[in-house]
Amino acid sequence: LKLNSVIQPIFLSKDGAYLFRNNNDFYEIDFNDIIHFVISFLNQHSEIEQKLLQEKLETLYSIDKENSLQIINDLIDINIITKVTNNDRYSTNRLYFSLFDNKSKEKYQDILSNSVICVLGLGGSTMIIQQLAQLGVKKIIGVDYDSLEAKNLNRQVLTKESDIGSLKVNGVHGT
Repeated sequence: LKLNSVIQPIFLSKDGAYLFRNNNDFYEIDFNDIIHFVISFLNQHSEIEQKLLQEKLETLYSIDKENSLQIINDLIDINIITKVTNNDRYSTNRLYFSLFDNKSKEKYQDILSNSVICVLGLGGSTMIIQQLAQLGVKKIIGVDYDSLEAKNLNRQVLTKESDIGSLKVNGVHGT
């Protein structure tokens, strides 16, 4: 587990309750001591196992296992803390997806990775193809029956001068 850095800022209200913003909603949590502990504990440790955090809550606040797990799950539900994911090339994607559904962020990356996207017309869309690939789309089909001209090169980031005269699809496929 770690603090979800995208969910910041966290506010302290006049009556001492914590306010958290998740999408366009604010959540007020009034078990301040526990929240303060969790936030400061996770700030001290970049990553921590759920079991260790549970044990700390149970020991410091005399909370039973079921309630400590419920507190942790509630904090995950409203995106205050997030489960650690692989720190791979798509970790920032998953962090972004956690804004919408913290528990299913892996699922959204899997959907992208398993998608097949067809791009019709490869004029200026090679930039879109590049961005789709960077997001993790593994299969992209480009369809264009036009040939590459020199005046296209400023928009065709996946082609080179030696591709002039060939079909645009061949230039994209060949790089």
